Amino acid sequence: MFLSSVMCGFQTTNQQRAFEHCAKEYTDEFLNGYNATIMAFGQVGAGKTYTMAGDTKIHVHRGFIQRAIGQVMEEKRAHPEAGIVVYMSYLEIYEERMYDLLQQRSTDLMIIEENGLIDIRGLAKIRVETEAQAIKWFNEGEKQRSYGQHLLNQQSSRSHTFFTLYMERRVGRFHTEHDTIVAKLTLVDLAGAERLKKTNVERGGRMRKEACTINKSISYLETAIYALRVGQNYVPFRQGKASTLLKESLGGNCKTMIMICLWLEDCFYDETVNSLRFAQKTSFTTNCKSSTRSSFEGCVAGSAWLIF
Repeated sequence: MFLSSVMCGFQTTNQQRAFEHCAKEYTDEFLNGYNATIMAFGQVGAGKTYTMAGDTKIHVHRGFIQRAIGQVMEEKRAHPEAGIVVYMSYLEIYEERMYDLLQQRSTDLMIIEENGLIDIRGLAKIRVETEAQAIKWFNEGEKQRSYGQHLLNQQSSRSHTFFTLYMERRVGRFHTEHDTIVAKLTLVDLAGAERLKKTNVERGGRMRKEACTINKSISYLETAIYALRVGQNYVPFRQGKASTLLKESLGGNCKTMIMICLWLEDCFYDETVNSLRFAQKTSFTTNCKSSTRSSFEGCVAGSAWLIF
């Protein structure tokens, strides 16, 4: 049984309402100085990328990322006395290799961990002053993403992407280390778990290899989440790039929302149940015995948006 408090039909729910139900609160928390993560997970072709990135050509269909940028820049305009400084980065993980989408798919990147914090050496962090400037950089990054076409999706994302906003905000009279808060907001579009017999990709082809890599990466992420849930002393975050980068979001000082995207047709019943089980496991990680301070909520999108 999967419990929920809010459910909105896809046909009657627009992007703005979905953002307000699922993501606005976390953007507010980011502006108040908390690290926050908004993740989209679920079945291939169920609307993860559309919900996160939207339609870049139609303003009313813009996604969570553009709306979060707008909310942050509105706060920056409304409170000039706060001296808010905003940076952004855009990372892709394709076949377990990292690419900087704001540097023409640069691969000169390395994950480093210091004092329990994850950083990516070589990843560009672009300072942005206006919403238009940030959206322009985001759209340029979108052009660099890896897409493919198969039976279930004409434009299927073949990678995980991490779009991050970084904020510095003055809270005292002087702009010193002690009078400044820093936070980051990460919006994650995880590639969909695939069943090869349903996507009908060519045996031995490029897309089959991509699908196997994606499924393995998702499996590593589930393993890490399960370890957190049962309170294991060792959590295998470093099995995959995505699980490593989500270490802070899942087991650190961060407020995290996971949105599950589903097909609700009968022929996808197994995938729907598996996706909901993943969400339920994740929502329980705050009850584990490890020293996690993350806060989790969940939301389902696709034929329905569901917050639990």
